[in-house]
This record gives sequence, structure tokens and C-alpha cells, in this order.
Amino acid sequence: MPTLHIQLFGCFQLCYENQPITMITKRGQAIIAYLLLHRDQAQPREMLAPLLWPETNDTQARANLRTELTRLRRAFGAFEGFVQAEQGILQWRQDMSFILDVMAFEQAIRQAEQAERNGDDAGALAAFQTAIELYRDDLLTKVYEGWVLRLRQRLADQFVAALDSTIMLLKKRGDYPRAIRYAQRLLRYDPLHETAYRHLMGIQYIATELERIGDYAVRIARMTSTLVGLPDRPLRAEFGLMGELAIGQVHDILEALIEENQVHAREVAGRDNEVDRLYHRVFEDLVAEMGNGKTDSDGALRSVTLLLVAHNLERIADRVTNVAEDIVFLETGQVVELG
Repeated sequence: MPTLHIQLFGCFQLCYENQPITMITKRGQAIIAYLLLHRDQAQPREMLAPLLWPETNDTQARANLRTELTRLRRAFGAFEGFVQAEQGILQWRQDMSFILDVMAFEQAIRQAEQAERNGDDAGALAAFQTAIELYRDDLLTKVYEGWVLRLRQRLADQFVAALDSTIMLLKKRGDYPRAIRYAQRLLRYDPLHETAYRHLMGIQYIATELERIGDYAVRIARMTSTLVGLPDRPLRAEFGLMGELAIGQVHDILEALIEENQVHAREVAGRDNEVDRLYHRVFEDLVAEMGNGKTDSDGALRSVTLLLVAHNLERIADRVTNVAEDIVFLETGQVVELG
């Protein structure tokens, strides 16, 4: 008999003979999931029915269960081969060929814990990493019944513990770049995890710099809105180039951050000198324009506003350089000055 593949992490998925089984109802999915997650014990129908249909009386719940089992057999012809159904009980048959992601996850966790007890760091690391890769998302994310919530929390706790152990094992080996990546995944999953914050203090500095860049962008937007109605004069080409360079730096430094690519980060920081050069050109031209004695009050306001815009663009480039330095620190542990 072909192997049945079942995914319960994230959304329910069933695949048999290399074909997804898509016609199973939400209640049918719940029946299969419950039997799989409690495969070690036979489930009496009179207990299972009210658990899955708590909003109805017991008689109606049992009728709903019979109807849903019929629908399951129609949607998934091999269902009866995988489920023992006799004498008022239902139980998933463990002698059949099936692959369940939750079962594989729990097996990997047990292997890792045993390896840790045996002092086998390499074996523990490999098993923990296997478990982490299997955990695509929380258990049955679109199901909110109480029986799912309890299991979901237990598995989530195991996942967090696996990430924490993996980070510590990698740090023990001196593999800091990979430790950082796992710590980042832990923070994405649990933003309040204390250990992950200890691993990623450097990320806080990057977040601060990105926030400042956002502040400068808001200021630029507000200042440029004040130009409406003021004398419209052509800008020097350097002003446009300066803006394009600053925007490009922000885009590229975010790529370097996502990729954890310190070589790319260094290259992006190196463009700061060109932004500085353009800023000084723009500054000198605008100051000269205001000092030529031919500028009225509206013209002076326009020049001052443009000076402030240019200054904020230059500050964005400086903040990008700071982010680049933090990326280098996260990847190499080195404190560098790239400006």
C-alpha cells in the first residue's frame, strides 16, 4: 500500500499516491487529526462525537460523526484501511504506512534529548535542527477547539526549547553566524523571548538606525510639502543624484541585512562618501543663491527648505553606514568604523 503523507503543522494537508486529497471537510480533517494525535489509544465514539461537536447534544453529535465518517470514506477511499472502526471505537492503525510531520518532530526531539544526555553534542544538534525544520508553523493554525489548543502549546514549547538548545550548541562550537540565524528565527516566533534578546542585542542598534531613517524620510516628506506655491526653479543635477544614492543605499542595506552579507554591507557603506560630496556641492550652491542679494522671502524659504531636505538625505546615508557596521558586527563579531 502506498505511503500516506499528513501535515498538521500549519494548515492540514493530506497526500496519497502523490496526489493531494482536497475534498475532506473541516470536520473530517478534525477527525483524522484527532485520531492521529491520539493514535496510541482507541477512541470511543460516544467520547469523540461530543468533543468534535460540543455545540450539540450527544445524540446529534453521534449522528454528525456517522455522517462525517461517510463523507470521509467518499473523499478518501483508503480511509478505512488506515482507521480501525469496530465495536463503537475508532483508532488510527499504526501498522499502516504513513508519515506524520508531528510524529517525526516528536521523534527528533526525543533523539536530541537522548543525545544531550549522552554528551553527544553533534548528534543533539543534528536532531534539534531536524525538528526545527519540520515545524513549519503552529499545530493546525486554523483550528481553535480546546483539544487542539492544549497540544499546540505543548508542541510550541518544544519548538522554542529546540531553538534555544540549538543556539547554545552552535555558540559552544563557535558557529556564531548560524547561532544568530536561529536566534532571529526564535525572535520572529516569540518576540518576547529573553534568551533570544541576549543573543541579538546588536539587532536593537540596527532597529534604532532604521527608525531614524524612517524619521528622516517623514521630515523630508513634510518639508517638501511646504514647497508647494513657492518659486519653481530647476534643481541642480547633484540634488537628484543625492536622493537616488540615499534611496539606493537604504534598499541595498536592507538586502544585506536580510542576507546577513557583511561584504555587501561594506560596499553599501562605501557610497556614503559620494553622498557627502554631493551634499557639500548642494549646500554651497544654495547658500550662494541666498547670499546673492536677489532672493526674495519666498525664494529664501525655498532655499532653506531644500537645504534641510539635503541635510536629511545626508543623515540617511550616515545612518545606513551605521547599519552596515552593525551587520559586520553580527556576522564577524568585529567592531568597525566604515564612515
